[in-house]
Amino acid sequence: MLNTLTSPNFYDEFTSRTICAETHHFATRGIPGYIYQTPDYKHWYWVRHDVDFAKQDETSWASMGSSTKRENLLFDANSARLIELRQQVIAETLDKPIREVLETVNNIVDNLTAIPGKLRNERELELDAELSAFLKAEFSRTGSKDITIDKLIEEKKLVCRHKAIIVAYVLGELIRLGILPPGEARHYRSDIRDLSVSPTATAKTKSRGVHSWALYKQNEGGLWMCDPRWLSVKNLDNTRDLYLASQSYGSITILKMIDKLNGVERKEDEFLLPSPGAAYLPMATPVIQGSRIPSAIPPVQELEPIRVAYKP
Repeated sequence: MLNTLTSPNFYDEFTSRTICAETHHFATRGIPGYIYQTPDYKHWYWVRHDVDFAKQDETSWASMGSSTKRENLLFDANSARLIELRQQVIAETLDKPIREVLETVNNIVDNLTAIPGKLRNERELELDAELSAFLKAEFSRTGSKDITIDKLIEEKKLVCRHKAIIVAYVLGELIRLGILPPGEARHYRSDIRDLSVSPTATAKTKSRGVHSWALYKQNEGGLWMCDPRWLSVKNLDNTRDLYLASQSYGSITILKMIDKLNGVERKEDEFLLPSPGAAYLPMATPVIQGSRIPSAIPPVQELEPIRVAYKP
């Protein structure tokens, strides 16, 4: 039985993205209940932010785009390649602390696109264009937008949306096996957005693009961001990590993500705006559950954990 978390109304871009995807695919083998049916009549459950991979028995997943430019990504956890990857992760993460487990998972998944003799920075610069060209050729060759994660792994052409799904699934497995403490594992996709210093800025000018990562939310502990494309692991209960995450992903991205996980909905103008000329956008120190995003990294000896309240 598909197990999803109950959530209220979602934020603007997430709601519209989901509705557009559902509308777009309903006419092309989309089935009510967030199920995608391929021509062989196999059912694939949609990957959404409220799916907790630590509590799922389903093994067939689809990441559905909202336009004709996106592939319909098919993820079969029982494929030989993903079983092999799962076993590698288990072998390399046993008896390690949480941060090291997440960093190891990031590295393993990041290496799926590595090419011997090529620097990682070089590979990253060419990866998006390579993927676009490959997908265009595949769509033309097969007449279908369906493509498996195994095919992309074979071709070494995975970007953030692909790597984040793999990580979310793997983290769910590690929770189920007890390698990670009890918690939730989710895939998360968002605009990378900042609170603008200009009151006339639009949503478009505030966005730095769309990005995907995985979330690990401990039942008793913090919320971790695990981002294989950026090789980033952040514990938002930690002052330094919270600051760095706000700097990298945008303060409004972090605030909305935490609100979303708590089932809270706020309009963008309800967040505090920084003063003009602020060197770093969280200078207004928006309040998160009574704590504040620091406006600068404090000295190491002054670091104190920030307890961000998450609803179970």
